[in-house]
Amino acid sequence: MPDEKWLENYRRELDRSRRLLMLREAVSADGEPSREMELRQKLLNSRYLSERGSDIDTFIRGWVRCSILNIGKGAARKNKKLEKEISDILSDWQLETAESYGEAGLRVLEDEFYNMTLLYIAISKDDRKYSTTLLGLKHLGKDEVIGKLAADIYHVTSEIPEKIDLAERLAPLSRGAASAFEDACGRPLRS
Repeated sequence: MPDEKWLENYRRELDRSRRLLMLREAVSADGEPSREMELRQKLLNSRYLSERGSDIDTFIRGWVRCSILNIGKGAARKNKKLEKEISDILSDWQLETAESYGEAGLRVLEDEFYNMTLLYIAISKDDRKYSTTLLGLKHLGKDEVIGKLAADIYHVTSEIPEKIDLAERLAPLSRGAASAFEDACGRPLRS
């Protein structure tokens, strides 16, 4: 089993090729992979797909799907289209697979959510459109960008799961995202 330093480096690595290599090396060094490492392999293999010549990060795809859910007012779970969208998000995030591994599986999934959130923050900070407002006419300051990130991350990881009655099942998402935000931005997600 890899040590804490390996795990921290693995969680923080944003390059998919390096993450795949790190995991392969750790598994081959162990010989017989532990259930935790087996799950890490499953999550990574399902997270990074190539479809129609494009590389896809299904965790980021799930994030985007979640951020644009049309929840509306009333009972969110009664709408068949919404139920399908939620099912697709949970599938992108491999929630049922992780749950089948018990508490250890949820910790591994939390690590992937941590990594996904770090990636989201890195992409957003570097995106000129994200750091502007008024149709690109006004550039946001560093603190304003961090505030915007905090609001977006909280919306996807706490508000939406609460609205769709999945806050408990998606607790690894909330914990991983909050931890990643604090590490990347130097302040808690919510104060």
